[in-house]
Amino acid sequence: MKLPELPAGDAAGGRLSAAQVKGYKDLLQSTINIFKREYCEKIEVLFNHPTTTRLDLCLEESDLQEQQIDELLGQTVMKSNKEKTMQMIISMGYHQQVVAGNSTGKT
Repeated sequence: MKLPELPAGDAAGGRLSAAQVKGYKDLLQSTINIFKREYCEKIEVLFNHPTTTRLDLCLEESDLQEQQIDELLGQTVMKSNKEKTMQMIISMGYHQQVVAGNSTGKT
C-alpha cells in the first residue's frame, strides 16, 4: 500500500494550511478506509478532539495491522521533511531531546 505524500504548504512561511491538513486527513481516510475502517475512525476522533489521553488510548488499543499503518504513515510523513511544518516538528522534537539529555548531539 502506498499512502499519499503531504502536499506542499501554501500558508504563511510554506506551512500547511488548516484546509490542507483537513484535505490530507480526508485523503488518508479514503485510502485506508478500504481495508481498515476502525483506524479511520480513530483518525477522525483524534483530528476532531486531539488530546494526549485519546492518543494514548488509540495507541494502546492498536492491533498489529494498525501499528503497521502507523509505521507506514510515519515513513510517508518523514519523507516530507522538506515541508516547513514537518521541519518545525522535527526540530522541536530534537530540541526537546537535547534539553532532556536524551541525545548525544550527533546527527
